[in-house]
Amino acid sequence: MSSDFPNRAYIVAGDTNKQTSKYTLSCKFYDDEMEMWEYYEYNINSDVVVSSFKSVGAPDKSGLTMSFPPGERPHGFIRFDGNIGGGRIFIKCKNGFVFKGVIEGGPQTTQSFVGAGTWTKS
Repeated sequence: MSSDFPNRAYIVAGDTNKQTSKYTLSCKFYDDEMEMWEYYEYNINSDVVVSSFKSVGAPDKSGLTMSFPPGERPHGFIRFDGNIGGGRIFIKCKNGFVFKGVIEGGPQTTQSFVGAGTWTKS
């Protein structure tokens, strides 16, 4: 098993200089049984419209840290809450996944936001 970005993810939200409430978060997991990497996307709809943003270096670099409960894999429709702004993002999903890190763009001041999204294997 090897990865450039173990337990890492990236997020891209909207076209440059646009307002958006839809984000795509991408990450990968190593499947020990299959001995291969699996790629997932979390397509998010938020209750807050913000200026477009992305995690630092996205999509070429996975700039967000990711944590999750042991044995858990992304699946289905999941709600989240968190905060965004001041160059940072924090997302906590109801299934225990947490994503956080530095972003480029987005709101200048920190604000809370909630929403939901669907995980898909890509």
